[in-house]
Amino acid sequence: ETAKKGYYRWPVVRGKEVFFVSEDVVYAVSVEGGIPRRLTQAPGACQRPVVSHDGSLVAFSCAEDGYVEVYVVDARGGAMKQLTHMGATYARVCCFSEDGSKVFFASSGATAEPNGDELWMVDINAGAPVRLGIGPGYDFDVRNGIYLLGRNTEDPAVTHWRNYGGGAGGEVWVGQKNNLTRVSGFDSLTGNLGNVQWLEDSKLAFTMETHDGISAYTCKIDINTTSGQLT
Repeated sequence: ETAKKGYYRWPVVRGKEVFFVSEDVVYAVSVEGGIPRRLTQAPGACQRPVVSHDGSLVAFSCAEDGYVEVYVVDARGGAMKQLTHMGATYARVCCFSEDGSKVFFASSGATAEPNGDELWMVDINAGAPVRLGIGPGYDFDVRNGIYLLGRNTEDPAVTHWRNYGGGAGGEVWVGQKNNLTRVSGFDSLTGNLGNVQWLEDSKLAFTMETHDGISAYTCKIDINTTSGQLT
């Protein structure tokens, strides 16, 4: 019975499938259940998959030989394609561009800190990674040309963030690339934000740890006033 159970992490629902990591491998399975389909054949640990908007591609980071790089694979399975060769000790895929041609990610590949989280973009077909030039960030998403940036939004379940009450808590920034504004509507919240991403109609989703534990929330954002109201 124990052998039938897995340690499942980082689930992503896209269409009628759930993509997830188990035992360092990326899998996909129908939302109705069934036998998971293995997508990766990597010697290292695969982490934090994201899926393109049309569900055709899966991007993820993979740790091998002390370095963490960004890869992409067809959602039906097949050969993995390495997108970065930055020699990073940390890399986290954030999202695909809306047309699926680019992958946005955070990486320490060109920072002084081994766990630096500068944001980058790489074309899945050709070319070297390009800095976004918007400073550090942990969460990042783009919808209709509007950037959504989370700073200090490491997953609240991580031990060193639990019940954090200091002055370096999570912040949310929105806007176009050259005009990002911090969302002041979150200032009154008690607890640290995590896993920030767009939904639709200027709504975003995030998790936050409170005295009741970690919960998921949605919030409506007014792009013009950068106010936020929990719903």
